[in-house]
Amino acid sequence: MSLWFAVAAFAVSAGSMAELAITPRHAETPAWQTANLVALLCLFGMAPLGHLFGAGFGILALFRRNERRGFALAGLLVNGAALVLAAGLLMLAKNALGQAR
Repeated sequence: MSLWFAVAAFAVSAGSMAELAITPRHAETPAWQTANLVALLCLFGMAPLGHLFGAGFGILALFRRNERRGFALAGLLVNGAALVLAAGLLMLAKNALGQAR
């Protein structure tokens, strides 16, 4: 289950980034602004929550009987790596914004 959360969070992130990339910048209509808001909420809201839930399910699966420990460990590692990478990217963005002022 935790590996599925990692795959779903990646799909949400990839889809929202693709939507942001293909949206034309010159047509700033309310629909464009709404689409960008939804994409950013998916990218910065739903994906990290999906990884948190996936890591939690991975920890639970390690201690449950009749669970595949390999999939639990793989999901835990993938979700944990995604969370560490996201935290690192947030720190880089914070530093870049601090230097831009």
